[in-house]
Amino acid sequence: MAKKQTKTANPIVPLLLRPWKGYYDFFGRSGRLEYALFTVAYYAIVELFARNFDSLEGSQPALAILLSFFLVSTVPMFAVFWRRARDIGFSGWLTNVSLLISYLVVTFLASMMFGLADKLPIISTILTWCTVAAFSLIPGSKGRNRFGEPAAY
Repeated sequence: MAKKQTKTANPIVPLLLRPWKGYYDFFGRSGRLEYALFTVAYYAIVELFARNFDSLEGSQPALAILLSFFLVSTVPMFAVFWRRARDIGFSGWLTNVSLLISYLVVTFLASMMFGLADKLPIISTILTWCTVAAFSLIPGSKGRNRFGEPAAY
């Protein structure tokens, strides 16, 4: 049984650390604030490295740090996305389906139909941030749902 979360005066640090503490925790629900904070921090770090990738090309330690961060952060990212979908009332499997569909649609539309293969990173980034915004703005279901008690934040 999941522990009930309590509201604290400054929830930002605990909410940023929760996905790391429960690395494989796909149970329960994540509120909008937890999802938004962790997701924005994750993508900000990835974008920071991605934008400076050309200057990091010769730097093996920097590339090793980026790859390590990406590999270690993937599971908590999926877990937060999974729990957020459950907070809204959807199955966590929605995350896998949405990622697959968005990848296939973006790849097909960008490269085949519109000849926008060179714009694929930009289109992918825009769709990612739209998904983050949507999942951050949609309120969770009030009260207990089939996935458990509501998230504190």
